[in-house]
Amino acid sequence: MGAQLAQKARLYGCTIEELPLLYPYQYIHKLFPAITETVSFLGLASAWKGPYKGLQMVYTGGINRDNLAAAAAFDRSGIFCGSALTKAAPDRAGMRSEGEKWLALLAEKNQE
Repeated sequence: MGAQLAQKARLYGCTIEELPLLYPYQYIHKLFPAITETVSFLGLASAWKGPYKGLQMVYTGGINRDNLAAAAAFDRSGIFCGSALTKAAPDRAGMRSEGEKWLALLAEKNQE
């Protein structure tokens, strides 16, 4: 993980410390898979965020409505996505409906 951030910093001609200030959209890491049938990797994010303060995480792979609230409990600022969001494709209304259900779950979790 640190090697990826170091590589990004080198490509942009800055240090890892400067990366989130100069290129915040590059100070992000994707955790894939986030959850499998038998294992959750969500706890890795907090380990990575220790030395890399302000690191934004994208959680994908295995995220669905059934585990979204639990996943969001690990990282309130995380970005959560999964193929479950596109199961209704190409039905736009169905995709919108699924997205709204995800947002409602996250809003409910944030009020706790």
